[in-house]
Amino acid sequence: MPSPFVTTANTPNENAVTQIGAGGLLYPYAPIISTVGGTPYFIDTSGGRLGNSTGLTLTGTSAAMANTATISGQGATVTLTAAQSGSVCYFDRAAGIVYTLPAPVIGLSFVFLNIVTITSNNASVTTANSGTQFILGSIQLTKSAASPSSFLANGTSNYLIAQNGTTTGGILGGWMEYYAVSSTQWLVTASLIGSGTLATPIT
Repeated sequence: MPSPFVTTANTPNENAVTQIGAGGLLYPYAPIISTVGGTPYFIDTSGGRLGNSTGLTLTGTSAAMANTATISGQGATVTLTAAQSGSVCYFDRAAGIVYTLPAPVIGLSFVFLNIVTITSNNASVTTANSGTQFILGSIQLTKSAASPSSFLANGTSNYLIAQNGTTTGGILGGWMEYYAVSSTQWLVTASLIGSGTLATPIT
């Protein structure tokens, strides 16, 4: 009896764990993630894309759902792309990092982790266009032995979260998750750690 975890070239098995390769050939070990019109689509792990049994590559929302990479700041600014969706992005520079999100497309997502404490400048995430792309959601900010403070991003004018290393967060251990929920909005949820008199990190 054929294994439910293997499939043959151009013969998709909807119970199989498969990967689409060049020319529409299927290989083991990447999951079917969607079926459209009876056609199963597979993660092309070589390019972070989706494909089907004819070798079709999709773009837009589904073009960047396969990544689970980590991204190091390494410099003062990092501009993310849709192809990096699903990545875990590090705030790993004590002198601060500004991450710029790609244009929101439903299904894109990013995680941001504070793995050092910010000592100068800011650990920031901003939309690509402050006039047309916005953030909405709830930010929890806490400090030692204190109840957390909550701050809300309104989704209509807010576009930036900036942690300064003290009052607006930026201490080791904080995290944020971003999800594109429309063509103009990112939903953010966060648990940040600060000190002193806590203040909103949202602009």
